[in-house]
Amino acid sequence: MPMVSLPGPVEIDECYIGSRMRGNHGRIPNPSKIIFGIKCRTTGLLLLFPVQNKAQETLFPLIVEHVDSGSQIVSDKAATYVTRGGRSHLEELGFEHYYINHSIEFVDPVQNFIHTNNIERSWRSLRASISHVKRSLSEEKIQSFIDTFQFFNYFTQESLYDVLMQIFVSLK
Repeated sequence: MPMVSLPGPVEIDECYIGSRMRGNHGRIPNPSKIIFGIKCRTTGLLLLFPVQNKAQETLFPLIVEHVDSGSQIVSDKAATYVTRGGRSHLEELGFEHYYINHSIEFVDPVQNFIHTNNIERSWRSLRASISHVKRSLSEEKIQSFIDTFQFFNYFTQESLYDVLMQIFVSLK
């Protein structure tokens, strides 16, 4: 992926992609496909990365590389980002970090900008775009699927038409 640096505020989260088994109450049998996402609130740009795990060693280099230093980051209260005592690991990297505890609420009642609703909506769209017949993706196809999803998420039909028309005009 080309180097993209997003201005703040951004929302970060992880999503599991996998098949669901009948009779298993909707739990993913083998959550081997984890997608990490960064969604910029100002530009609407969504960056997705397939990752092997949710460890700091995996996620923090992606955050540092693709988010402007000092930017606001909003996340859930996952152990990767926040200690049990409430100390933020992202603030140690120079970011302004806000987090929400999803076991209590989804939007902070005092500061209503603290939520991850935008990226959660992106996860819903991502899951809905996978074929209903085949709910899982092979390791070989996951990156091409993510690239296609990001392409259609970035371009609207009208803007894509304008881009194609500019290409055709330039070919003359």
